[in-house]
Amino acid sequence: MKLKPIKDRIFVKPEIEEKKGLIIVKDDTKPTIGIVVAVGKEVLELSEGDRIYFGKYAGSSISVNDEDYLIMDEKEVLGIIG
Repeated sequence: MKLKPIKDRIFVKPEIEEKKGLIIVKDDTKPTIGIVVAVGKEVLELSEGDRIYFGKYAGSSISVNDEDYLIMDEKEVLGIIG
């Protein structure tokens, strides 16, 4: 199944950082960094492949072909990394 965002929405693949150490603390918050995988026609400042920073409660989680993504409005993006 292929999804295409509409209007000012984007699909983001969240980056999950693996933390190593002696004590493991489970953190159920969503990641705040991700890669833009698709953009809607009204998205002005982002393009596919951009690495972005977003708020931890931004977007809605979806699963496509057993892969987790976020759908969010462009205005929920706080900045582009790099």
